[in-house]
Amino acid sequence: MKHIRIIAKDIKELPPLPEVAQKVFSLLHDPKSNVQDLVKVIQLDQAMTANILRLCNSAYFGLKRKISSLQEALVLLGQKKLHEIIMTDSSNKYYKKAGLGYNLEKGELWKHSVACALLSQILVQKTGLPEDPFLFNAALLHDIGKVILSTYVRTEYDQIIRLVKEQQYPFLQAEKEIIGIDHAELGARIAEEWNFPEALVEAIAQHHVPDTENYISCTVHLCNLMTIMMGIGTGYGLADYGKDDVMKKLGLKEKHLESCMVELWDELQQAEELLKY
Repeated sequence: MKHIRIIAKDIKELPPLPEVAQKVFSLLHDPKSNVQDLVKVIQLDQAMTANILRLCNSAYFGLKRKISSLQEALVLLGQKKLHEIIMTDSSNKYYKKAGLGYNLEKGELWKHSVACALLSQILVQKTGLPEDPFLFNAALLHDIGKVILSTYVRTEYDQIIRLVKEQQYPFLQAEKEIIGIDHAELGARIAEEWNFPEALVEAIAQHHVPDTENYISCTVHLCNLMTIMMGIGTGYGLADYGKDDVMKKLGLKEKHLESCMVELWDELQQAEELLKY
């Protein structure tokens, strides 16, 4: 509990998503906005514009000709895909040092987050799950609480692991017992501080123990489990949450998961630029 006051201060001091990313997020959910509105906003940030064009021209998208303007990017990739690029570009800075407290290699938490986001879209495309405008962001940012909590987990790691090993605590519960808050709850507090929609806040809060009536929470939970099963972002005691109830809620079978995981591996091989930070 001794860390709670400092953590509350850390939340306030964590820089929010860039203003341009926030405006783009709002525009994409505004039925009155158009392509030119998006271009005008993105062009205000030269570094973001350059990164977007770099990512658009990477092997991941496999375009046959080079994209040299935001207008071209929007025409060839569409607003939804461009939004995913912007969110990925805007989020990676938070993960540079995160994860070390969770016994993860540098960059592994970022790879896990991107993999979850990509997998959320693969599930939609391959299984017929409904599209949701918040799903990609929720999957990408579900572990944002670890960005702050990683430092405290690192200093208290032995105590946390003792609870997990000797008393069979789930890692999430051990975090809360020792530190006073777990990374899912902390992530939700960050999302609230950043004025995220309630659907995103709930998905982040519930990504380990989802409300089975909440579609986004269930899907993010499943993406998190699947990537951990694949060894992407594996952390001690974090892969012990069942998936049967969630699969039943989403109407999925094991064959669907296997097919989606194969496709995710293929996408990750092409996603080198997305995974850089």
